[in-house]
Amino acid sequence: MAELLRACDAHIAEVIRASKRESITPSPSFDAIGALRSIGSDHVLAYLTRRLGADSPEIDGLIDLLVADAVGYLRDGVDAGVVTPTSDLPGRAALATIVALGSLTMHRHLARYFEVDVRSEDLASQPGFARYVRAQLDLFSGVVEPKVLDEYLPLLEEIEEHHEPHPD
Repeated sequence: MAELLRACDAHIAEVIRASKRESITPSPSFDAIGALRSIGSDHVLAYLTRRLGADSPEIDGLIDLLVADAVGYLRDGVDAGVVTPTSDLPGRAALATIVALGSLTMHRHLARYFEVDVRSEDLASQPGFARYVRAQLDLFSGVVEPKVLDEYLPLLEEIEEHHEPHPD
């Protein structure tokens, strides 16, 4: 069973790696929303919400792999001009990975606050999707280049027009 879990973990890490690398390309179109759609459609987020709570060397290995991958795609983002440089890229990658994965383990609360189920196959269709992404952009605005914010904020406004407003 442990070998099967390791194989599943490796597959999940590869899906995330490919999605993140695809979203950060040296082009004018940084597609983080597309990356979220891609990950959600492959049941990756649902798998991680169940798997991350385990205290095991396999989970440690998965997290290590995800952090190492994050260093790579954040470096790609800096090179593409969509992510701001930092003096501690491994530290940024580790914290970003831990925060992102931590939010998955708190999926019930994301649903409560943002009306978005991160385990959903179609994350982008969730009523709170635009608000959820907007909050992430706001939180990580020091990491994302201002031109990326300028590109995504109008798209998020368009998405929000198709859903009922969330009471603040």
